[in-house]
Amino acid sequence: MRCGRGFTLLEMLLVIMLIGIGASVVIMSMGPGADAQKLAQQARLLRAQIQYARNQAVLTQHPIGMKFSPSGYQFYRYQGAGHWRVLAGRLSPIKQPLQLALSLAGTSIDLTHPPKQADTDALKGAQVLLHDASGQTAKPKPPWLPLIFTGDGIWPLFSLTLSGPKIRWQIRTSTDAEPLHLQKIDS
Repeated sequence: MRCGRGFTLLEMLLVIMLIGIGASVVIMSMGPGADAQKLAQQARLLRAQIQYARNQAVLTQHPIGMKFSPSGYQFYRYQGAGHWRVLAGRLSPIKQPLQLALSLAGTSIDLTHPPKQADTDALKGAQVLLHDASGQTAKPKPPWLPLIFTGDGIWPLFSLTLSGPKIRWQIRTSTDAEPLHLQKIDS
């Protein structure tokens, strides 16, 4: 007769294995939802930073440009005579694998490379040229800043799309009362 109370080693291993399988099923089912929430959070953060950059350009009367790379984005302040200074010193990382696409006044922009001369001619009306105190036109110099916010308070017409695995978010300007929109686009 066996009088001992407790569990055998085999029973404990079986229970631990069942808990592990159940936890992995729960984690796998939450995966895509968590990615969608992270993408939405990244889009809201980027929208807020763009609004802040534009407001700083208006308050300080110094244009602020935005540089993009596959792994992040960075803001620059115009110092005059064609010189730009990095704000915050490093790229703000994009927290998950996603693709960025920018359109200025309806023209798609390659975010990783400066435009060729033919592309620059096509964008003359889309990207605002800057004037320094002497009245001379100062074009953006490297790094390539496809998006520039000027001190006049007028938003450039642009659309920035953040694409994740199954969903896209778009930050775009318009001419209505709320000039910067954030919109979820289902794929």
